[in-house]
Amino acid sequence: MNRRKAADGGRDTKGQCCRIGSKSSCLCGHFLSSHAALPTPPFRGVPRPPGCTKCNCSCFRYAPSRPEEVGQWHLPRRKDFDIKAWRKRVMSRPVEYACIGCDRTLLEHEVLIETEAQRRDQGKPVGAEYFPLSECPELQQQVLGGMFKVTDRGGGESGGGGE
Repeated sequence: MNRRKAADGGRDTKGQCCRIGSKSSCLCGHFLSSHAALPTPPFRGVPRPPGCTKCNCSCFRYAPSRPEEVGQWHLPRRKDFDIKAWRKRVMSRPVEYACIGCDRTLLEHEVLIETEAQRRDQGKPVGAEYFPLSECPELQQQVLGGMFKVTDRGGGESGGGGE
């Protein structure tokens, strides 16, 4: 089974599917930030994602917010495309949508919650090292521009945007 990691990203057994954060949507329609701060008791030793504080959803189940996240990049380019109707369809029939990272349905994923300390203890990247495209700072700067400051491999900072 694939796992999605809350806050920093999602991982399956072979690698990362996607990163989710406080503004990521659950299949219940609420953001991750609307789910309880502490995870529910572990299931078979694996921490479970938190339940929703706004409805009776028992745990966070990732729902894509854009068609591009499930390989439907062409839909937003249609003149009559309605993003709200698309999101409703995803939430009502998640089995029809596949993850672009692993090609498995949304229901075959589970949220994996890791703290920064846990990632550090496991030797996984944290902070700026875990930003998208951090393995290639030049490409990261071209794609993300001045969204945030990144530290280059030489120890210096590369700031956002040019002058």
